[in-house]
Amino acid sequence: MWQAQEDLSSPTTSTFGSHPSSCKAAANSLEEGHLLETIHNSLDLISNLDDHITAQEKFSANYQLEGEKQLGGTFSTFSSLYCDTNVSLESLLKGDMTELEQGLRGLRQVFFQECLSTMAKLKKFTEKLTPEPIHHDEEKKQLCGLGNQLKMALQLEQKEDPGDKQAGYNMHQLQGNKQYGTERSGILFKKSDGLRKVWQKRKCTVSNGYLIISHSMLNHLPAKLSLLTCQVKLNTDDKKCFDVVSYNRTYRFLAEDEQDCVTWVSVLSNSKVEALNMAFSKARGGGESNQEELTRAIIEEVRGMSGNRECCDCSAPDPSWLSINLGILICIECSGIHREMGVHLSRIQSLSPDKLASSELLLARNIGNSGFNDVMEANLPSFFLKPKVHSDMAYRKKFIISKYVEKKYVKRSPAAQCSGLQETVKDKDIFSLLQAYAENVDLSEPVLAPLQEPGETLLHLAVLLSDRTSLHIVDFLVQNSGSLAKQTAEGNTSLHYCCLHNKPECLKLLLKGKANVTIANKAGETALDVARRMRHPLCEELLLQAQSNQFSPHVHVEYEWWLGHDDMYESDEDLNEKVRCGEISDRLLLCRVCALYDCDADREDELTFCTGEIIVVSEKEDSNWWKGWIEGQPHRQGVFPASFVHVLSE
Repeated sequence: MWQAQEDLSSPTTSTFGSHPSSCKAAANSLEEGHLLETIHNSLDLISNLDDHITAQEKFSANYQLEGEKQLGGTFSTFSSLYCDTNVSLESLLKGDMTELEQGLRGLRQVFFQECLSTMAKLKKFTEKLTPEPIHHDEEKKQLCGLGNQLKMALQLEQKEDPGDKQAGYNMHQLQGNKQYGTERSGILFKKSDGLRKVWQKRKCTVSNGYLIISHSMLNHLPAKLSLLTCQVKLNTDDKKCFDVVSYNRTYRFLAEDEQDCVTWVSVLSNSKVEALNMAFSKARGGGESNQEELTRAIIEEVRGMSGNRECCDCSAPDPSWLSINLGILICIECSGIHREMGVHLSRIQSLSPDKLASSELLLARNIGNSGFNDVMEANLPSFFLKPKVHSDMAYRKKFIISKYVEKKYVKRSPAAQCSGLQETVKDKDIFSLLQAYAENVDLSEPVLAPLQEPGETLLHLAVLLSDRTSLHIVDFLVQNSGSLAKQTAEGNTSLHYCCLHNKPECLKLLLKGKANVTIANKAGETALDVARRMRHPLCEELLLQAQSNQFSPHVHVEYEWWLGHDDMYESDEDLNEKVRCGEISDRLLLCRVCALYDCDADREDELTFCTGEIIVVSEKEDSNWWKGWIEGQPHRQGVFPASFVHVLSE
């Protein structure tokens, strides 16, 4: 570099002409060094090629042994190509250019031929792989299409109600004003859901995370909504209205004024938050479940019933054992004798919340010791001494056998028979049913006036008419009538009736009583087949559990327990309406009516019918709406306006 600068500064004395030869010598030296490095790297490549050739030969041998001849042949071809390449590289390093040119020419021809052959062999393997990406493309198209449909539906919903930001369920719940608290009771107007949208005056109560909506009729219990599964929503069109949206229904309420509406909405929201916080705290602290709490509350209510503070047989204080099928409380000494009699007479269980489920307390909640003894000890001689706390076991046993096995102290009614019991089931009269049981009436005999099919028993009838207030009637017949396997003229058991009419709570009681799930009707259908045909998923799930021996007999049921509720009706006007509607309901229960007009249902729970069709009325929602089914077509059932029919004289 310094010589180049010197030549540039003094061109007259420059010796530049002598420099190219030395530069050329230096370049040759560098090129030779680079060539030696390349040759060294090539030697490493040849060594790697040897290893690669060995690996290809192993692959070929393995596939040949496994029967994959085509894949084995392919790897063998690649091994040969690598060998030819290796030879050519060795020739290059040795300087044999002639042999190199010949080798490369032949290698090029062989390479292209083998590539074509190999591609042909691999074609069938590539064809097997091609459907997978095509399948993914189809799935992608389907998902994109679904996404577009959802976007369009969302846009349409927003267009239909642009101002309602809380339509349906919403993660962002209303926040109530804390000053209004979490409890309130008062009068609201509720909009009906039927054909005629009318405002109905209802007493409403918010307490302990529930909204309780009273009914206008005596024989209808209040609707009880858990606020944990509801959303409170203000109405943007009317400042005095608000909605309570449950999982399957929307309740619209009208308050007295705007301030009253704000108060109700705040109380509902606050009560929901309180219930939610309580649920979370119990989840973190391992507290009792809702079912355990319910069981404990029912037991407390049962203990407080008349006569239940002492043993039903010997009057010992604080009895702690329950006869599930009779609904009575007994002491530990008497419970031993009950067990000796057998479970067909008395099923004994400890009266403990962790040992019982709500389904096992149905009869205890509705019978009790006093009511039971009014029937079973009605003819007990006044001079007869019942066992006492300290009575010996022999005396105690003699009395219990006389009372339960011989039914010696029952007051007999003349010509007791099953014919009058149909009205007993309709009226939900548990003590008349107990009286028939005490008189050894055969409760499994077919009723004289079946509702749907000849051969129906009282249990069929009880299932057909069941609701949240009559499960104790079903349970008594399940446990004490011996009619679980009885079939109608069409071969339907009570299990079939549960599935035909979507009665999952009754189904629980039947399965708890070990009803046979394999019995088929004349159409060859089991109860499970019927549940699937009628598309009743809850019934289907319960039957599948029973078939796989996974159904627990300690099952909870949805029932109106009436735990500590006061009368929801306060005014004389409400009370008069309650009595009047109750009398009408009793008179119209299970009557036949004829349609005066055609009726097209607006909702899923309403009944569609034509002029002249006969409808069997099963119950009344209120004075304007009745419930029933088309005669001879029980699958067509629902509510309908009373003004569309007239009552037929029987």
